[in-house]
Amino acid sequence: MNFTTLSYLLAGGVGIGLVGSTYLIRYVYPEKELRLEVCFLVSLFVCIIGLISTVNGNVTYVAVSQPLHIKALLLSFSLFAVAFVTGYLWNKIKWGIRQKRI
Repeated sequence: MNFTTLSYLLAGGVGIGLVGSTYLIRYVYPEKELRLEVCFLVSLFVCIIGLISTVNGNVTYVAVSQPLHIKALLLSFSLFAVAFVTGYLWNKIKWGIRQKRI
């Protein structure tokens, strides 16, 4: 199996896993306040673990001597823009439907 296929499968699995985990967390913690508290505690835990695992504040790295991949950057930015606009429009449509129900 080549790297491209493996990376696409992994990205798809992570995407499906994230969507599925939101429904699982909503099922396990039905109260919104409890979900927010759990989200805050997990974020705090990740922040503390990140601080503990950092040896010091200095990050040492070797400068990359390869040229900039403009095509890859444009693809990344365009995917972000498409996802942003899709989410924004989805929220507007969803909000309009909810306002019509009330």
